[in-house]
Amino acid sequence: MKGWSAKAIDWYLRAGERSQYPRLILAQILPRLNKGDTVLDIGCGPGVYALALAPLVIKVLALDKDPVVLDSLTRQADSRSLGNIACLPYVWPHSPIEEQVDVIICALGSGEIMTRDGLMAMLALETRLIFLVAPGQYLPPFGWQWHRLRPAANAEATLALLDQLNVCYSAQAISLDFGQPVRDMDEAAEFLANFLDIPLSLAGKQAQAIALPHAHGLYLPNRRNLTLIILEP
Repeated sequence: MKGWSAKAIDWYLRAGERSQYPRLILAQILPRLNKGDTVLDIGCGPGVYALALAPLVIKVLALDKDPVVLDSLTRQADSRSLGNIACLPYVWPHSPIEEQVDVIICALGSGEIMTRDGLMAMLALETRLIFLVAPGQYLPPFGWQWHRLRPAANAEATLALLDQLNVCYSAQAISLDFGQPVRDMDEAAEFLANFLDIPLSLAGKQAQAIALPHAHGLYLPNRRNLTLIILEP
């Protein structure tokens, strides 16, 4: 995806509502939370976790370096009357956290977030739980076999860092569908062209090959392998 435009955010939020992500991840996280928890969502993006967690905890600190996604999250929170989401415009781990945090969630973090310094900064907050969601075994997104694999901190690299830090953890592989609902074939082609960074003509052919009927139009399936890593510092 070419950055967070208004359209990209809309696509992401719609995928979060209609696909299995983050629902299957949240199913593992929610039973571990308490109503009085303050949750720090590092690299929150458009806020699919923050919006889901806010009704269930006392406060969510939504941290991201991109003001575009934080502005969108603020509007989403206001529209849902969620007054307990505080947006923090920082780059992790260079982020002043001035209150006690009980739980950290970091899903598909990139850049400095999942480096040794990033993980050590999480541990330094002395929280009760840390949930990390990292990419598992690679699958080409939306079935596009020629996709250029982008460098990212996958689960294997993250687990190796945790081992170096002598941190105890549990890890669970989760396979799910993180597909994209679209209104019609034109939007399907537009989305795939943007997400896969390919010409619209090729995106249209791929959309024709994979699109399925959906209650809200069409659905582009996208099987992903993820790993949920749980730390109890």
